Amino acid sequence: MVCVLAVVAICLSNLPVPAIAATIVSLGILAGVQFHRYGHPRFVRIAGSEVGWQLLDRRNGGIPAVLQRHVKLGPFVQLHFLAERRHRHFLVTPDNVDADTRRRLHLLLARITPV
Repeated sequence: MVCVLAVVAICLSNLPVPAIAATIVSLGILAGVQFHRYGHPRFVRIAGSEVGWQLLDRRNGGIPAVLQRHVKLGPFVQLHFLAERRHRHFLVTPDNVDADTRRRLHLLLARITPV
C-alpha cells in the first residue's frame, strides 16, 4: 500500500518522465528486496538462558546477542538486540508465541535489566 501511494505521489510530481521512470524502477527493486527479506528472515528463533541470548537461524546455528532494551506495547513485546555489531529488532506477537511462553518471557524481562 505504501509503495502504491509512493508511485502515485511520484507520478503527480513535476519531475521529468525519465526521472519518474527511474524512481519507480528503484522503488520497485527496493520493495522486492524488502518483501524477500520479510519472507525469508535470517533468524527464526530467539533462545534465552542464564548464559545469555542466542539468535538462531534456520539450521539452528546461533550467534550470541545482548538484549539492549525491550518495550511492552499491550500484548506485543519489542526486543532490541545487539548481535554481530548490528542492531536486531524483533516483535513478539500473541499469534507467534504460545501463551505460556509469552508469560515466561514477560516474567524474564521483568527480572532483568537490559544493557
